[in-house]
Amino acid sequence: MIDFKKIGDYKISSIKYSGEDLSVYIGFLGDMKSKRMFLINEFKHNEKNEKIFQDLFLYFVSKERIKCFCDFFSENGYFYAIFDYFDGQNIVYKYDKKVCVSSFDERTKIFEDMCIKISNYVYKKTPQVIVGCSMNPENIVVNEKFNVMFNFNMKLIYDNLKLDYYDDNHTLIKTIYNIFNIFFAIEKSSKYNHTIKFISKKCEFGIYKFISELVVDLKNRYAEASISSFTQFWKYQFKVRKKQIKRYINYLFISMLTISFGMIIWQKVKPNFKDSGRSENLRIGEIDYSVSEEDSSDKLISIGGTSISPSIPSKNSISIPKDAEVEYEDYIIKQGDTASSISEKFYGDSSFGSVITSFNSLSGYLIPGTIIKIPAKSYLQSEKK
Repeated sequence: MIDFKKIGDYKISSIKYSGEDLSVYIGFLGDMKSKRMFLINEFKHNEKNEKIFQDLFLYFVSKERIKCFCDFFSENGYFYAIFDYFDGQNIVYKYDKKVCVSSFDERTKIFEDMCIKISNYVYKKTPQVIVGCSMNPENIVVNEKFNVMFNFNMKLIYDNLKLDYYDDNHTLIKTIYNIFNIFFAIEKSSKYNHTIKFISKKCEFGIYKFISELVVDLKNRYAEASISSFTQFWKYQFKVRKKQIKRYINYLFISMLTISFGMIIWQKVKPNFKDSGRSENLRIGEIDYSVSEEDSSDKLISIGGTSISPSIPSKNSISIPKDAEVEYEDYIIKQGDTASSISEKFYGDSSFGSVITSFNSLSGYLIPGTIIKIPAKSYLQSEKK
């Protein structure tokens, strides 16, 4: 404990890390009653830290800097980067599988929030030293309202300088691998959950091109990814096969009724059975037709050698308000996509581009990597009627 050591206008209350080129303190302004605390990163002003000094200074004076970057100054051969300090339990301890009580749904939402914030740092060209510190699990704090916050304790800054998050999404996704495993350690340790293990491997090897792809994959596989026990595994298996099981039961019931009915008929007609039981056929010209009650409503009708098929309804231009209650699925825009090409892919018809643009309030160029919502085809069919 360092009592009331002064650095600039800040008073130091405790030390978090001490090294040859960097020390990290927790301090405050005013008196001890102040609830606002600060993380004070103290760098030695030497050749090793010169590039870090330039990056942090230029970022601090820019309009795009994050709000929790509070102060930057130089004093007595050191320079200081001051950030807000958020007191609380970091994810390493909060989501330890031995003590974690948070639900899978809660952890999924928090993980998604964290990924969005890190993505914003990267796409806004936030300095590499800032991005690296935000991805240190010990610096990620979740408060009581389930908001994700980052403590920019820069003790691992020299390791982060070796990584390039801007030009290599492969590196970014591989770095998130450790965070992913902390959030979903319970599910990953279950021998019945293969989905989380599969997503984790895709992170480890940098298979995803964007962080948004990881988030969407996790959401799309939510039911199977949440499995953590034998009971949940079989509940999921029954749920996904419910219709199939019901169909098999109906088939079995009908088969048993048919066999029973057939046995009764056989007992009745057996004494008088003389024919081979061949079914009666209808003969027209040179062709035999088996008698059948099969529904032919979907078949072509032939009249005078001309085939007539059911008419196809004409296409209409349909738009859907953004706030309409419509079932949809997520889609990540790829390079070269247009509203028409996406419409052709999902609906088999390129004329429904207006549906996608109106539902997502899109205009102009579609940005690759953006997540949009594709309305269910069933809704379009009901609207056309």
